[in-house]
Amino acid sequence: MIYFKNLCISIYSDTAFRIEYQHEKKFINKPTLVMGKELPEEIKAEIKYKNEKGIIIRTKKCEIEYEQNNEDENNFEKDKLEIRYKYENEERVWTRKTEHTCQIPNVQRCLDAWHHKVEYYPQPIIINKDGWSVIENHQTVYWDTENNWAVVFRRPIYNAFLFFYGTDIEQAFKDFIKVFGKVPLLPRYTFGAWYSRWYDYKDYELKELIKKYNDNDLQ
Repeated sequence: MIYFKNLCISIYSDTAFRIEYQHEKKFINKPTLVMGKELPEEIKAEIKYKNEKGIIIRTKKCEIEYEQNNEDENNFEKDKLEIRYKYENEERVWTRKTEHTCQIPNVQRCLDAWHHKVEYYPQPIIINKDGWSVIENHQTVYWDTENNWAVVFRRPIYNAFLFFYGTDIEQAFKDFIKVFGKVPLLPRYTFGAWYSRWYDYKDYELKELIKKYNDNDLQ
């Protein structure tokens, strides 16, 4: 992790980073409840200080430049944050004002009200034609790795995970695993027969379903 002023930068790979901003400079070195695993390894990066308010961090594929522009040191919106990355043979620049040029579909973290067309916790997917993705995770719920339980810290903080893979889709998948962690594969015998349509069944629907199970000898 690299600390500079009110900023903390975690490098997951040459193309994946975590940016945290905290007014009191009291950073919480824990994964959040949703994402943010511990750093798997130390990634080499070149660090250059522009002045007492600026820093440049270079990896093999990206360059992060941060400069504190506000006087009170407590307004991240006014600060400069740029990330330069490669898209094929072209260098592109991302800032917090950069918008996607393509439509980014979402995935839902909850399907409880899917049939009512209510979107719970929509999450943009990482891979897209622009070659970058930012997932903000400003919640105050973290995962206590020592006690293996959720814990809440009431501190104002900016917390985001940034991916700049360009056209290297394989790298995007690798970054995804480093940040979110590997998904364990359950043994086949634990699945059984799963059947759901995400809405309440009528009594006659359940009877028809049971009959179909019996007709097809499904246990």
